[in-house]
Amino acid sequence: QTHSASLRHGPDGADAVDQRSCLIAPLLAQRELLGYLYADIDGLYGRFDDSDRNLLAMLASQAAVALANLRAAEGLERKVAERTEQLEQRAHELAVINDVVQAMSRSVADAAPVFEAILNGCSTLLPGTQQTVLLFDDNEHMLRLVAHNGPARDVLAQRFPVPVREGDRFQDALRAGRLMRYERVLADDDTPPALRQIVEAMRFGDCSQVFVPLRWEGRGIGTLIVV
Repeated sequence: QTHSASLRHGPDGADAVDQRSCLIAPLLAQRELLGYLYADIDGLYGRFDDSDRNLLAMLASQAAVALANLRAAEGLERKVAERTEQLEQRAHELAVINDVVQAMSRSVADAAPVFEAILNGCSTLLPGTQQTVLLFDDNEHMLRLVAHNGPARDVLAQRFPVPVREGDRFQDALRAGRLMRYERVLADDDTPPALRQIVEAMRFGDCSQVFVPLRWEGRGIGTLIVV
C-alpha cells in the first residue's frame, strides 16, 4: 500500500517497447484511504512519464473528494431515513396510547372497550400477532379470559376460566407480575403443560409468546399475551 502516486516500468531490463508502464494513485480524503486509481499501457503503444503520474495523482485527489462527499451524503440520507422511521413508530405508539386513554374516559364502568383498544393497538404496532388478556377474579378465585384478538377465541373460550391454584408456578409468576417469554412454546422444555396444550389445540404449529404483566397497586392482576 502507498499513500503517494507511483510509476513503474517492467519487467526490469527489458527494452522500452517490451515494458508495460503502470501508474497507481491513492484515493485519499481527510487522510482516509478509500481506494486506488490505476492505469497501465503496453510499451508498444506508449510510455507513461512523471507528468502522467502527476496528472493521475490530481485526478485521484478530485475523485477521492467526490467519493467522500457521496459517502457522506448516503450516510446522511440513511440517518434521515432511520430518524423518520423512528418518528413514524413513535407517532403510531402515541396514537395507540391516545386510543386507550379515550376508551378509558368513555368507559369508566366497563373495561371491555379499554381492553379492545389495547388489543387493537397491539395489532397496529405488532402486525401478524394474536393478543389475549387474562385477569384474576379474586371473588371467585378464577383466572378468566376477558379479551382476545385473533382466530383462537373458540379454543381459549373452551379452556377458560380456570381455577386459581396455590403453588401453580405459572399462575404464581402472573401474580408476581413477572414478564415471561417462551421463544418456542412446543419445543421449549420449560413450557407449562397447560400452555403447551392450548397451543397444540390451536393447530397452527409452534409459536413464540410473551406474557406482559398487568399490575395494580403493586401486584399482578393478570397478563397481556402476545403470540
